[in-house]
Amino acid sequence: KTIDDMARIAFVCNGAEIEQEDLLLKDFIDKMDFVFNSYGRPAQVKIVNRVPREVSVHCNRAYLESILLNLCANAIRYAHPDRFPEIVFGWSEVDHNKVLSVADNGLGIDLQRHSQALFGLYKTFHQHVDGGGLGLYITKFQVEAMGGQIHVESEVDRGTTFYIRFRDTNETFV
Repeated sequence: KTIDDMARIAFVCNGAEIEQEDLLLKDFIDKMDFVFNSYGRPAQVKIVNRVPREVSVHCNRAYLESILLNLCANAIRYAHPDRFPEIVFGWSEVDHNKVLSVADNGLGIDLQRHSQALFGLYKTFHQHVDGGGLGLYITKFQVEAMGGQIHVESEVDRGTTFYIRFRDTNETFV
């Protein structure tokens, strides 16, 4: 398992020249809804898309899909046992930067205890859930490899929101 994980990390880290293009976020959010709520099964999660149709981001196609997949999978994996899982995608522009928010209503993370280790390799924060601690590590790396930033807000028993700032091709972060 460790060798397989390291191979995945090396693959991600080796992307010195990452091909980026303008991508419509709607298409990728729709794909997440299809992936997690398809095949004739009852819905596993309610996905709410508040991102305007025309919004595009300049990034790597595979990385964007991987980032959204990891965040959605975590929202389901760490769903609150008393609530049906819900993921809300939001959009804003902050200081001339494009920001995607991905909010869930799950277990939340105690940031007082875990903020330093949140994106660390093999770090998990809920003992009763089978998680390997690799997804957030790779997600952070992918966001930063494309010139972006990731930030999290969370409250135990209420949910977690990840904010991803995308680097615009003509702008720098303010």
